[in-house]
Amino acid sequence: MFRITVLSSIVAVFFLIFIGSLVRTTGAGMGCPDWPKCFGQYVPPTSVSELNPNYLDEFKEVRIKKNQRLELLFVALGIEKVLYDKQKNHNTYEEIHFNALNTWIEYVNRLVGLIVGFLVLGVFLGCLRYIKTQTSIFLLALFSLILLLIEAFMGSVVVSTNLFPELISLHMLLAVLLVFCLLKIYFDLFLKKEKNPTSKSIGLANAHKVLKFLSIGVIIITFIQMYLGINIREQVDFWHNTARLESGIIEKLDKSFYIHRSFSLLVLGANMYMVFKLQQEGLNNWASKTLLPFTFLCVFTGITLAYFDLTKYSQPFHLFFATLLIGMQYLNFLYVKFAVSNR
Repeated sequence: MFRITVLSSIVAVFFLIFIGSLVRTTGAGMGCPDWPKCFGQYVPPTSVSELNPNYLDEFKEVRIKKNQRLELLFVALGIEKVLYDKQKNHNTYEEIHFNALNTWIEYVNRLVGLIVGFLVLGVFLGCLRYIKTQTSIFLLALFSLILLLIEAFMGSVVVSTNLFPELISLHMLLAVLLVFCLLKIYFDLFLKKEKNPTSKSIGLANAHKVLKFLSIGVIIITFIQMYLGINIREQVDFWHNTARLESGIIEKLDKSFYIHRSFSLLVLGANMYMVFKLQQEGLNNWASKTLLPFTFLCVFTGITLAYFDLTKYSQPFHLFFATLLIGMQYLNFLYVKFAVSNR
């Protein structure tokens, strides 16, 4: 039962990343102008007639008060200039008109986030039994829970600041870190037990320590590619939301777009070489078998973005496959590290 809980939490976080990307792509991030409620309700309205006539001013005031509290936090941390600079170049208090579709897309995003919250809490409670016997697993579960609370806080800040692009990107990266923590817990508790350290089936006789560093290198390369993609996404948000540009955005992007496009060849080559070396050394595992399919899907959705003017239909899938890829790369690294250490 606990194994299902941990696995479900991993799947749910991946799904949350996909839904979050869909929210960002469709511009539904401000479908609910307040947090944790939506238009002051636990179940959002379906029509503007259900709202007060002065709802625009009402929820603008809610965000102003929240940002004033946020400002105190930034001042205490000594980074208030970051907030001020962003507010100068961002429509922080732009009027948020009710849109039923956007409201319900964002509401579903929050419901999935709530489910993730309960699952991660379940993982933490289940790991309490390991507090003395396997302390590292307990600490990972505790860190996962803390990450989740930070994510919830950042979700509130993202809404109150009217979707600062950098905050949304950090929000997503923390979700990837949460996936890593949960994957590590799942691997240590369940997957290691399924592999006999002296078994010929995982090729420990031919294990080579270079593979461990190669698997780390592949993760780093993919992370750099994701960072470039995040930078492009922030530029796209600017041209979409601030400049109100609907087409021809690629021409407005800086050189990071072209670096990102060319860098995809390195990502593809690195993953192909990784899979080849694993096969050569007899260290194939079920995570490694997903690397090439997810890499090709990333490249394919990236091509559709590049040649169809950043079509919204591909953006959520591009990010989703990228997070799946880096997640499986990390799981593959755990397999390789375990195999090498037990050769």
